[in-house]
Amino acid sequence: ALEPPGQSTFTYAPPLEALIASGTLSVPTEMDRQLALAEGVVNSEIERRNWRQPTTATLMQLIVTGNGLEYMAPDNTIKSFRFDSFVVVRDVGGNVIEVLVKQSLHPSGLTGRLAASYQGTGKEGAGQFVDFYMWSKRTKKGWVTRQELDETVVPDTTEVTPNCPFMVYRWTAIPGEDYGRGKIEEMLPDFTALEGLSKAMLDLAAMNARNLILVRPNATGNTLRKFVAKADNGDTGIGNAEDVQLVKFENVAGAQI
Repeated sequence: ALEPPGQSTFTYAPPLEALIASGTLSVPTEMDRQLALAEGVVNSEIERRNWRQPTTATLMQLIVTGNGLEYMAPDNTIKSFRFDSFVVVRDVGGNVIEVLVKQSLHPSGLTGRLAASYQGTGKEGAGQFVDFYMWSKRTKKGWVTRQELDETVVPDTTEVTPNCPFMVYRWTAIPGEDYGRGKIEEMLPDFTALEGLSKAMLDLAAMNARNLILVRPNATGNTLRKFVAKADNGDTGIGNAEDVQLVKFENVAGAQI
């Protein structure tokens, strides 16, 4: 719904003030064509960088946990982070003032500046990982962002930017809280009741599907027992019908409820 395939999620248009200042309310044909081309460039970049996959993951995180975080990399790719891998601090107005993200990386996968700054023992195994942090905080000069590897600042990664590279989302904003509440939390009583009802229905279906055949202890020796155990539908045998009883589920009224 947010990024439908084959459709543009936005439209470029000149500000109304600019059109009024130019003495007309209609967009010139050439300008309209150039704006349409610009839209195509952005939509092509969205398709090329596959924004839909991380966006879907973020939306699921928002519905369940109420919180989601995305990181916009310099190459325009988006990475979604789970709720248990980041912390956020907000001011009284709910604006983000600090973000910290943690990742566990294997030493063999480190490249570039991370590989150059990593000082390992050289005996790292397959199950050994290194902690990688990305931190950003709002200051008077702008957003100060840096990267750390095993509590060591990675050289040449500290920078000041006008905007935060992280996009922190909340499903429901609670005043005075740094984190949001998810849709699942709002509907928790309904889900609890639904889970109990679903379990009762499954148990009822299992009981209703179970049938037992009881044979009288002294019924024609073992012949009748063997016949009942091995007979197929339509087979003919010797025995008394009163010696065999089918035990089945009888609580029909409960099943209707």
